Amino acid sequence: GVWPGATFSRLFGILGIKDFEADSRKFKYRVVLQGSNMKDLNNNDVFFSDTSNAPTNMACIRSVIAYSQLSGGNVSQADARQAYIQPKLEDDVYIFVTIPEEMWNDEMKKAAKGINNPVFRLRRPLYGWSRSGNIWEGHLDAQLKSIKHDGLNGKDVWKNVPEWPQTYWKIDSKGKPIILTVYVDDFILGGPGSSDEWP
Repeated sequence: GVWPGATFSRLFGILGIKDFEADSRKFKYRVVLQGSNMKDLNNNDVFFSDTSNAPTNMACIRSVIAYSQLSGGNVSQADARQAYIQPKLEDDVYIFVTIPEEMWNDEMKKAAKGINNPVFRLRRPLYGWSRSGNIWEGHLDAQLKSIKHDGLNGKDVWKNVPEWPQTYWKIDSKGKPIILTVYVDDFILGGPGSSDEWP
């Protein structure tokens, strides 16, 4: 079949050191998409417009930390688990990728038998693709706004802080403001009783 707007790229792995301290050093392997060299069905370069996302910035992070200290609260940090690959790609997104054989599972080996240079359909956004940040940002926003607890005035919900990207606030059950800001997949949460918000 023909897939309108289909694009082609490749996956590769990057191995790095997560922490340089000798006693806590960890190696981290990340699979990424080569988003800088995507092609269409006719082998033309593909450029994505309006795809930038807007993670928080250091001024906002410092403001959350300052608010936490001034309010008598605390500040804590957590990482999202596999942030970019949490949402699935929309059904009308057709990205086909070449995957190194050492990354193939048994099902892929079976499907690729007898095929030279097989490609596989990518079903989740990956680091390296310019649209992945937008998709993660939209997914995160929807997930946060779907969390409802009985608060001081009925249901409290995370709300966007105007002009502060990926920053949210809410009033907890004791009437105290709590602030959350997110830099890619790092969550910084602050305010009185904010540590009780972590699941």
